[in-house]
Amino acid sequence: MAETNDLKAVRKQVGKPSKGPLPDGYYYHRNYGPLPEKLKYIEYKDEEVPGYTDEETWKPTKNTRAILISMSNVYNLGVRWIQSVTMHAGYDCHTVFFGRLLANDWTPPSETDWANFGKALDEIKPHVIGLSIACTSYWKLALDIDKFVKEKCPDAVVIWGSIHVDIAPDQCFEHNDVLCLGEGELPFLELLDRIEHDQPFHDIPNLWVRTRDGKEYKNPMRPVIRDLDSIPAPIWDDKNKWYIRWDQLGKNQDPAFKEYYIFVMTNRGCPYHCNYCVNSVFNQGEFRSCGHNRLRQRSVEHVMEEMQRMKGRYWNFDNLQISFFDDIFTLNPEWVLEFAKAYKENFKNPFWCYFHPNNIRADVMDALKDIGLSHIDMGVQTGSERIRLELMKRPETNKSILNACNIMKDRDISMVLDVITDNPFETEQDMVDALDFFLELPGPYSFNFYSLIWFPGVALTQFALDGGYISREQVEDEAAKTLDQFVATFRYEERKPRDKFYIPLFHMASRRIFTKNFIRWLAKKRHLENKPWVLYRLVDLQNFLDILRKMTKIPKKIKEGWTWSRFYARIKLYLLWERPYNK
Repeated sequence: MAETNDLKAVRKQVGKPSKGPLPDGYYYHRNYGPLPEKLKYIEYKDEEVPGYTDEETWKPTKNTRAILISMSNVYNLGVRWIQSVTMHAGYDCHTVFFGRLLANDWTPPSETDWANFGKALDEIKPHVIGLSIACTSYWKLALDIDKFVKEKCPDAVVIWGSIHVDIAPDQCFEHNDVLCLGEGELPFLELLDRIEHDQPFHDIPNLWVRTRDGKEYKNPMRPVIRDLDSIPAPIWDDKNKWYIRWDQLGKNQDPAFKEYYIFVMTNRGCPYHCNYCVNSVFNQGEFRSCGHNRLRQRSVEHVMEEMQRMKGRYWNFDNLQISFFDDIFTLNPEWVLEFAKAYKENFKNPFWCYFHPNNIRADVMDALKDIGLSHIDMGVQTGSERIRLELMKRPETNKSILNACNIMKDRDISMVLDVITDNPFETEQDMVDALDFFLELPGPYSFNFYSLIWFPGVALTQFALDGGYISREQVEDEAAKTLDQFVATFRYEERKPRDKFYIPLFHMASRRIFTKNFIRWLAKKRHLENKPWVLYRLVDLQNFLDILRKMTKIPKKIKEGWTWSRFYARIKLYLLWERPYNK
């Protein structure tokens, strides 16, 4: 019978830690504030932490060895953060980046890849293996990896974590004996501490553990890390980094240094409740009571220090674009203004970030434009206000989106709008309304079209299942749709004829190569639903003319100091994100 600890003990308000009278059975944590004594874990004082020096001189001071596995994501900031925390604590922790996915180009591991993975395991001889299931799409691959590592390292503790574990813990617990829910840095560090000192770990907060005698412990979560400066930033160097992909094995080589972007995260937490998104899980139940939905912001100084270290490691740092990969970059506008001053003094890289229409201020956009904002990526998800408000539970209206776009247009800031396609709840009128709205927005702008993914554990998926709109086989752990439709493409055979008709019209509405009247005229030619290739070719023509327009700006960019390395990086980006739309 499962033994479940009392959850009420940790469902305390997560706010700014403050000392004062403590209830019986509580102690004061420097980061979290008052916590129950039974959740107390090994804490290092600053002077006791060995720290991380550099890849040449650092040596582990502990005996326990660990591997973290990232599937098809060379950036995986969650894994990188955990590795950094454990290496700073003196543990020999390695990260294996297994496979790669950019946009619809995932391929399963080859026999050579599995053999190379085995070589890495044989050399490291880990005591603990952490598998990051950061996307439900990799569920079947995760099961294959789990089976492989347990056969190669039968004595190692295998722990699963990340997004899929958070949204489907019961499913995961059927296949593995140790899970980590919520933030992983401190639970994983405590797990290594317990193993290092030969202590049982069944009661570690955030972990679900099944012991050898069959007892199950579903421990409560600890409060989130409120002060993100209290943990070290990700380590950007080659030490203990491995990559396995395309029959290649890289040892002590960070694959991120070969990529086209620089990824930085400055905050954690999303306050919104979009019911198709996995983040909605963090806005309910124990996740919410422990603070996962609250904004937590790193200090500007902490972010600048990480970026300075990155600048010293990327061979072409000055020619790469930076992606600030926060869910919403401008949730704290005063922080953004402080950040803009520091960025201007230290960096000249163009950058982009995610925005929400309800969190855009003119003064903030002026400051970001001044320091190199190349474009914004803003989620609108649909042009139908009805679908957005009533079905998706998003808070922004068409008016607020239009106001946000006008602020961008007035400042000549390029816009990329994220839109979700293949929504079975959208009616013909919703599609008509969406086209009218996209024609109303100030152009030109661009779209990122994503196919609706049915993630387990989120409200919209359950609603669609209960209503018979989808089958269980269409839920992402079975469908793995992201692997070839991360970017929605014209070639997707399961797309409805109506959607194949409207998506290219949306494209044409954004670039303004064709007139609004011409697009509206095309929208009345419904026989083109049976001949969508006509519309696809018009989009091809539009993109070709858009390329010519961009080429006319090359002399200006050269005068501004652009190097050929920067042009090469931008061309790679264009081919990555634009070409799939035309396939």
